[in-house]
Amino acid sequence: MAVVPIRQEETEIVVTFDDFWSLYPRRVAKKDARRAWDRISPRFHSAIMTALYEWARIWNARNEPEFIPHPATWLNGERWEDDFPPGHRPYSPHTAAQQFQEKQEQEERKAMPAHVMDAIKKMRK
Repeated sequence: MAVVPIRQEETEIVVTFDDFWSLYPRRVAKKDARRAWDRISPRFHSAIMTALYEWARIWNARNEPEFIPHPATWLNGERWEDDFPPGHRPYSPHTAAQQFQEKQEQEERKAMPAHVMDAIKKMRK
C-alpha cells in the first residue's frame, strides 16, 4: 500500500481507496469497488469515510455480514448519504437541531472528524 502524504492542512488528510477498503467490513469484488471509487469526486471522500465509519459500527453490531452491501453497490448508490437507522447514536452525538444547523452550514466538502482521521492513520501503520 502506497503511503499518501498528509495535506498541509493539519485538520484533513487525503483519503485513498485503500483507506476505504480497509474500513469496509465486507471486502468483496475489489476491482468493482475501485472502479466505483474512481468515479466519485475526491470532494466526497471525507463524507464517505465519515458515513462509513458509522455504518461499519452499525453493521458490526448487527452481526449479519450477509446483509452488508457490497462496497461497489454502496458507493454507486451514494449510500453514504442514507439516513442511519432509528435509534443509532453517532460517535459524536448532537441534538437534531444541531445536526440540522451543521448540515446547512457545511459546504459540499465536509471536514473529516478527528476520530475518523485517527482511524485512517492507525490503519496505515
